[in-house]
Amino acid sequence: LFQNIFSYAFLSLALSLGSNLKIFDAIGDVSTPESPATAAMIANKAGLKERYVREWLGIVTCGGFVETDESGEQFWLKPEYRDVISGPNATFMLKIMNMIGIYANMEKNIENVFKKDGPRGADWNDYKGLQKYFGLIAEGTYGNNYSDKFLAYTGFEEKIKTGTTEAIDIGCGNGYHLETFSKALPQVKFTGIDLSKEAIEEANKRKMEKNLTNVEFIAMDDQKIPSEWTGKFDWIMMFDCAHDQPRPDLSFKEIRRALKDDGIFTMVDIDGTGNIYSDKKQFGKRAMVSYLFSTFNCLPCSCNTPDALCLGSMWGRNRAVELLRSSGFKVKKIIKMDINSQVLYVCTK
Repeated sequence: LFQNIFSYAFLSLALSLGSNLKIFDAIGDVSTPESPATAAMIANKAGLKERYVREWLGIVTCGGFVETDESGEQFWLKPEYRDVISGPNATFMLKIMNMIGIYANMEKNIENVFKKDGPRGADWNDYKGLQKYFGLIAEGTYGNNYSDKFLAYTGFEEKIKTGTTEAIDIGCGNGYHLETFSKALPQVKFTGIDLSKEAIEEANKRKMEKNLTNVEFIAMDDQKIPSEWTGKFDWIMMFDCAHDQPRPDLSFKEIRRALKDDGIFTMVDIDGTGNIYSDKKQFGKRAMVSYLFSTFNCLPCSCNTPDALCLGSMWGRNRAVELLRSSGFKVKKIIKMDINSQVLYVCTK
């Protein structure tokens, strides 16, 4: 068991390297099972040094992603993996394996927060380079065509017909969700706020690259929403970030203040039970990954104040509903989404 864990951990680094350097794409371009390619051909296509490419080929061939002939000099992608690891439709999972390195660099910090005399938690700005990968997870998880279905869940489309509407994404990350909605709803004015400066930098890059004219991104603490925003928004949304906050209940109260009386608040978060036994039984390996993200990232960031609730990513539906209701919201619908074991809470004042 432990040898397998160790082996696959290092294989993931090789897969990440191959994705970053586009070696998988190069193999796909220059080889087929009928016409394999040498390390030199692959290296030439990728613009890399042959000797390093050949050594890397040893990892992914022995790891089961690439095939070779008996000479050990001719290579091609396994047909069943070809479209998964190369080309424009390659899985986003290859790209986000870089997150392993980021979390590994944070291990000493995490060790310290475990200790009784250590710091309470960690700061989001300590996780350099992470926001890009959360964006990739969002893109890979939701895809490009989820807006129609999601809007049907929320009921926001009906509100658009009443006139000028404004919407805001709390904890907007790199702006992926607002890009999607702004294209689907060009008549709506969108705002995205996030505490992470890196996230807002990534979001503004996206805004420029995608020419998003009806979107504004602002670095802001959602527990300090400006007084002039009281009753401003028709739709307020949160995606996968309520559990990251030390006091989401205080955020909910600010969100409620900023929401129009007839507005809609939608919150998407990780589905969970709040019970480790039930999570293991219901969600299996997905629960393990969620607890891992929580241990290395979500929980430390949510424990970073003296009054923190310290929820973690697997806080569960019951706790979420309890906090929403205690903050003054009516939870109108709870919808199990067909996206990565997530759940949508549709709320009104």
